[in-house]
Amino acid sequence: MTYFSEVDTAARYARYRPYVHPLIVDHISAVTDHVRCALDVGCGTGQSARALLRIANEVAGVDISAAMLSHAPHDARLSFSVAHAESLPFDADCFDLLTTGLAFHWFDQPAFLSEARRVLKPGGWLAIYNDGFTGIMADHPAYLDWHESQYFARFPNPPRNLKAGGEGQWASAGFGSRVWEKFDHDVVLTLDEWAGYLATQSNVIARIETGEETVETVAAWLKENGAPFFKDAPRSFRFYCVLDIYQVE
Repeated sequence: MTYFSEVDTAARYARYRPYVHPLIVDHISAVTDHVRCALDVGCGTGQSARALLRIANEVAGVDISAAMLSHAPHDARLSFSVAHAESLPFDADCFDLLTTGLAFHWFDQPAFLSEARRVLKPGGWLAIYNDGFTGIMADHPAYLDWHESQYFARFPNPPRNLKAGGEGQWASAGFGSRVWEKFDHDVVLTLDEWAGYLATQSNVIARIETGEETVETVAAWLKENGAPFFKDAPRSFRFYCVLDIYQVE
C-alpha cells in the first residue's frame, strides 16, 4: 500500500515535515563534493531535492505520488516527474549523484539498486539516508515513556523493508566503497508543529487512510496528550540520521 498518495496527506507533509535536509546534504557533500547533476528518488514534496541545489548544478526529483509532487518547489534548476524507483525515466550514465531519503524501506531494493547503478555515471555516488524521531524531548524525560507506551500503542508501525540485503546486494549491483555515518541533531517544535509532524508519519497515515482514524481525531488526541509536555512553549526534540554513501565501481 502507498501511504503518501492522498491529497490531504501530501498537504500535511508539505506543511509539517521539518526541513532537515540541508544538514544532511552538508554531510553528503563532505564525501562527494560538488556535482553537476543529481537525482533524488522518492523526493516527496521536494524538500530533499531543493536541498541538493546546495551541492548540484541541476537536480531531478521523482516520486510515485503526484499529490506529493504538487507541493514541490519551483526553480529553474529543479525538475520533477512521477515515476517508480524501480523504473527510472532516464538514460544510462546521466547522474553524478543519486539520493533517496526516508524512502529506501518502501522500495523493491534489488530492482532499485539496479536502476540506480544504470543511471549513475562511472564513479558516481549513491546516498541513502533515514532521519528519525527518537522520542527524546530535552528536559522532559517522561515524554519518551509516553511516546513508546501510548503513541505506539495507538499507532503501530506498518510493515516496511527495514533490512537491506547485506553487502552482497550492493556489490552485485555494481557499488563499491562505502561511507557510513550516524549523527544526532535537534529540532525545535511547537505543540501544533509536533502534532502535525507525527500526523505525517506512516504509522499514523496508515490508520487514517484505512479509515480507522480521522485527521480530526488524531489531531485532538495528540494535542490533548501533548499539551502537558509543552506548557505553551516550543520544545527541542532529538532526531537521528543514518547515512550510507556508496560509489559506483
